[in-house]
Amino acid sequence: MPSGQPSTKSGQLHSEVAIAFKPSTLRAYQTALKHHLLPHFEDYPLPAITRAKVKAFIAKKAREQRFSYSKRNPNPNRPTLAPKTILNMVALLESIMEAAVADYEVMETNPLRGVLRRKNFPADARLPRDKRVRFLEPEDFKRAVAELEDNPKVLMAVLFAALTGLRWGEQVALRTEEDVDFRRNRLRISRALYRRVPQTPKTEESVGDVDMCPTVRRILQAVPRAEGYVFSPDGRTPIGDGSWIKRQWRKAQIRAGIRRPISWHDLRHEFVCLLIATGRVPKYIAKQARHASAGFTLDRYGDLFETTPVTSMEWWDDLLWPEGCPYVKGTIWAQNDEARAGTRVPSALQMVEAAGIEPASCVDEGKASTSVVCVLVLAPRDSRRPDSQAASPLGFPQRAPGQDLLR
Repeated sequence: MPSGQPSTKSGQLHSEVAIAFKPSTLRAYQTALKHHLLPHFEDYPLPAITRAKVKAFIAKKAREQRFSYSKRNPNPNRPTLAPKTILNMVALLESIMEAAVADYEVMETNPLRGVLRRKNFPADARLPRDKRVRFLEPEDFKRAVAELEDNPKVLMAVLFAALTGLRWGEQVALRTEEDVDFRRNRLRISRALYRRVPQTPKTEESVGDVDMCPTVRRILQAVPRAEGYVFSPDGRTPIGDGSWIKRQWRKAQIRAGIRRPISWHDLRHEFVCLLIATGRVPKYIAKQARHASAGFTLDRYGDLFETTPVTSMEWWDDLLWPEGCPYVKGTIWAQNDEARAGTRVPSALQMVEAAGIEPASCVDEGKASTSVVCVLVLAPRDSRRPDSQAASPLGFPQRAPGQDLLR
């Protein structure tokens, strides 16, 4: 865009403008400039870009069809550009003009101030969006997953995303030695990948820990590497944008008869819906989904808290497969030690029953419930096992006969 002013080196200008942007945001701006703004305004001096010319640009883009990825056989009936796409283009142009006035003093005033008002765009550009979250019912999700049984790589990625709520960049950035904590049964989310380049996650709240359900734990235990990226052929080369995996997930949903397939990011909503269905409180859900606050979780998923039937379960994957996920064993990452791949985190009730303690039952107003009661039982000395190294039902070594249980 010629301006009649002394030129600035493009590299210096690029670094000054792009220093505050993430690579994904910068790429979206570069795409808008290359394919839309520069072809239309490249020959215009900055003072010649008036509100009237911008309104003509908006009218032209409102009739333009979306980009066709098929050059040989483009679809003639493809839809026009989305109103939000046009709005983003004009917002970028308005910010460029504002920077020319405020930072570089190329012009005295910005003629595009206020151009983003409703009256300057097509009638449907400001229509309220449907903010309801999209997810699959448990039975629909199980049918779609079953269609991926012959493609275990995609299957494991889908299960992992739906049972952890990680975004794509966060999922492919997981490293076995740094982010997987089997002792605390948690995943540490501290980075994301964009086009295979490490960067910070989406927001500050996105940095945190996520609990591992038994299915996720078994998937990670079956990874045949102690170091490197979890979702990688060799542990050293991370996966890119995953377009092929995402297409396979969409095709699997179509084969399963799902009329409106959900996107990959909607698997994050699937995770939250599973937590709601298992009776988790909003504070816990906000922590697991790494939302800014529990209030945001209630605002985003408030209708699901009111309409979703709750089934109390220890882990949310039990809502899908009470007997354990049948697809985890025998995957491409499976090790020879099937016992390790089949390890399942025991619940509190299972641990108490394994110790030989019968859980207490109470009946209140006709409703039977079972509660786990922690009881300290002092067995007689002569009834203790003579072997000091013998294992207890929980796997812990027994005390020697001469040691006191309480000191």
